[in-house]
Amino acid sequence: MIAAQKGDKHHMFGKQHSSETRAKMSAALKGEKNPMFGLKHSEETISKLIAATKDKCQKIEVTDLTTNQITIYDSIRAAGRALDISQSRISVYFKQNQKSPYKGRYIFKKV
Repeated sequence: MIAAQKGDKHHMFGKQHSSETRAKMSAALKGEKNPMFGLKHSEETISKLIAATKDKCQKIEVTDLTTNQITIYDSIRAAGRALDISQSRISVYFKQNQKSPYKGRYIFKKV
């Protein structure tokens, strides 16, 4: 199947948005609908946002079975970055209550 034939399955194939819809999409892209557009958070608000984010972070312990090394990370995101693993994959590991090593190498445990 060539690329042009694949596109004909899309619900907008061969159609055009109205002028009104295009104007709405343009405004949304420019940020005109965003109440924070052009505004900045205060230093106090930024501090509160950072604190709230840190409170939500779950420290995790990662055991690397190839090196027998145990490392504790401040968050799932930090572990994912360090191990080059998607944050969502680690989250799914916990959600599915997996016990077997991820990719036969890593065991994750909440601290």
